[in-house]
Amino acid sequence: MKLGIFLLSIFISTMGSSQIKYSRMEDHLPDWLWKNEKYNVIVDSNSKREIAFKVSTLSNLSYEKFPDQHWALEKEVANSIANKFALVDLEKDASIVENSKINLALQIDPYFDERSRNTIKKAAQIFIDIALDDAVISEAMNSSIDKPTPFPEMYSKYNQQNWEENVYSDEYELYFLSRSKPRNVESFKKQLKQALSVENGDPAFLVITAYDNDVWWGRAYINFYYRNFQQLSRLSPAHGYLNIGFNVDSLKARQDPTFWASKVAHECLHNIGYWHPGYNNVAERNENNRGNQQAFIVAYERAILKKAKSLYAKQRSSSSSR
Repeated sequence: MKLGIFLLSIFISTMGSSQIKYSRMEDHLPDWLWKNEKYNVIVDSNSKREIAFKVSTLSNLSYEKFPDQHWALEKEVANSIANKFALVDLEKDASIVENSKINLALQIDPYFDERSRNTIKKAAQIFIDIALDDAVISEAMNSSIDKPTPFPEMYSKYNQQNWEENVYSDEYELYFLSRSKPRNVESFKKQLKQALSVENGDPAFLVITAYDNDVWWGRAYINFYYRNFQQLSRLSPAHGYLNIGFNVDSLKARQDPTFWASKVAHECLHNIGYWHPGYNNVAERNENNRGNQQAFIVAYERAILKKAKSLYAKQRSSSSSR
């Protein structure tokens, strides 16, 4: 069973999965960032050629025929890039959003237009300002369950044609090896705070990449933050970082920063291991997330949006009355 490949390289969208025409998002530090000329002092021409050769080999290696070798090389590619960088390298010209508890550096894909980039910055600020709010997290906890629907079948139909007795479905493996709902408010705050802060006072790091031609708002690789081969390790200690993608067309169509703050929240939770069932469309998602029967990640996203809209309305009202 291709357990490691599926669980660690799976591409999770905000509401489900679908084929996309174009994406600059990678299962490693994105090419648009690490290949930038400003980092030539870190990744010289020889290193770039070596990595390019590995990428070319990977693209020609059949995943279906050689899943273990494919996954091993995929990890090697990611590590070859990550070990060239330290957290501080990627934050020198980053946009910073911060408050008294969180200091977060943003690298935003230049493929986004200027208006969309500004929306992302505002959204990230809104998110960090309420991410650790006890009331927001409590609302998500009270509205969610451990096994949201449509809950995956435990065993794969492949089992019927295979000699193995218990072949678990990919979807069930993903559920089993991911987080579904936190134990309590405090444990969740610690998990999220770890990803949004660094002990030595440097900013934590979030990279946002563009993709298009898709019905969903955002994408992320589940458990990305914790993967040892993705850790930025040029300097010690090595650090994980958050890696998400946003739909270019959706951003252009809807520039409400409170809405995108909730999507930042959703995709960052995928990065730290939170799972929801796959949904085929918006209607199916909404049908399976009602009242107190929601997936935690969906309930948290909605609680973030609710709080953000309330605060944003108060700020606008206060500004108008002056």
